[in-house]
Amino acid sequence: MARHQVLGSVLGLDVGTTTVTCAALVPGGTEPVPVVSRPVLRGRDEDGQPRPDPSSLLDACDEALRACVAAVDGRVTAVGVSADPCPVVGLDRAGRPLTGVLTGTQARAAELAAGLRRMPVGLHLLRATGRPVRPGSPLAALMWSQDRDPELCGRVHAWVGLQGLVLHHLTGRLLVDRTSATASGLLDVATGTWHEGALELAGVGPEQLPRIVETTEILEVDPSAGHRTGLPAGTPVAAGAASHVCGVLGAVGASPGAADLALDRAGRLHVVSAGDPPARLPDGLSGSVLWQGRWVVGGELGGAWGPVPCTAPDVLERAGRTPHGAGGLTVLPHLPDDVSPVWEGSLPGAVLGLAPYHRAEHLARAVLEARALQVAVLLEAVVRLTGDVGPLDVRGGHLEHRWQLETLAAVLDRPVRTRAGPPPRAVGAAALALHGLGVATSPEAAGALLTVAQEPPVTVEPDPGLVDLHADRRRRLADLAGGLGAAAGRLAHVR
Repeated sequence: MARHQVLGSVLGLDVGTTTVTCAALVPGGTEPVPVVSRPVLRGRDEDGQPRPDPSSLLDACDEALRACVAAVDGRVTAVGVSADPCPVVGLDRAGRPLTGVLTGTQARAAELAAGLRRMPVGLHLLRATGRPVRPGSPLAALMWSQDRDPELCGRVHAWVGLQGLVLHHLTGRLLVDRTSATASGLLDVATGTWHEGALELAGVGPEQLPRIVETTEILEVDPSAGHRTGLPAGTPVAAGAASHVCGVLGAVGASPGAADLALDRAGRLHVVSAGDPPARLPDGLSGSVLWQGRWVVGGELGGAWGPVPCTAPDVLERAGRTPHGAGGLTVLPHLPDDVSPVWEGSLPGAVLGLAPYHRAEHLARAVLEARALQVAVLLEAVVRLTGDVGPLDVRGGHLEHRWQLETLAAVLDRPVRTRAGPPPRAVGAAALALHGLGVATSPEAAGALLTVAQEPPVTVEPDPGLVDLHADRRRRLADLAGGLGAAAGRLAHVR
């Protein structure tokens, strides 16, 4: 691997469906990191749900990059890309977006995914790809698109994710990294190639999908992209990785046992493990190889970390003064799009034990305790597979109140900590770029080079008394959850 001289900042570009964020990081730097975010304009799909516009997304990338380049006076060494691996876009032969950004969250997509899950082929795909067929997956999005507009799909030359869309926009190359391909649910994890059965269901051929490369594959900014972004033509661009992988690298590094809980819209828990993943992971877990001898394992918590009721500041303050156990109010956090650790889309959420004396603060606390219990179940599954993990780093989720961290620590029976700093996904993408350039021997070492001055982490230790209380509640909740499926079946007939 050729070594490049570091002459300036490394840009980490994080691409999502609502926002594009770019951070300019300097190896060994101690100054505040320039961070630029730009919104992605969104239209409406046939269900009235927001749908990102691909042209707006690419414009947001150009604007964020251009602003970061200007902030560092044009001194840019390389760019790394982090992107949500689930949405897909169809391109024409010229590489222009032919479809919108397909998210697979429409009601019809959910019906198609649920139908597959009930069939033997759904279990086969789960075993082969390591991912369940669910709403929001690329397979669901592609099936929905074929069902809705087969004529349009017939004119698509190539299907790409957000990473592939942005890499083509910057370099003219159609590529996808291995972590994003794995997260798509279209990859045969045993062979490392596109899964024939999944592609047949999606209605696409392997020639319509990008070439799979490693996360540190180095490309170059083409002249047209240089004109749009201010980056010199030929600037190295690392393929990068799926956003959850970059988030882990940027938040906790890649030391074995490092644990990252990202409380965004869905909520994701991932733990770094040494060695190579087993040929087949336990149901409810998914994994991605970082590089040889290092991988991450965990899962997405789905609807358990979706919209939160009763989040007004005064309600959260009162919830902090409400005793643990929420006055006997119990929330079961299952929602139809849950992914881990149950992978059972038919379980509904439930609020049990509601009494006249319960108020909004009781519900707010009960929701957080239920969510923490789901994290605990997923974390235990990871520990059984990989061994014990270290303190849990928590980011996002609007955890402004210490009682929220105290509750999480008690339910999980382990220390939790949170820290301020530049956007982790952008840091992880920049670290992959540094490694790809040969500046560091691994993304882990590159991440250490990009460490910037920040406030010490806030660490909360578990309270032994509260640990016992929540352990007892958890045993009771397991029994309640067991009967939830039967109750849901009866309720289905009275909707």
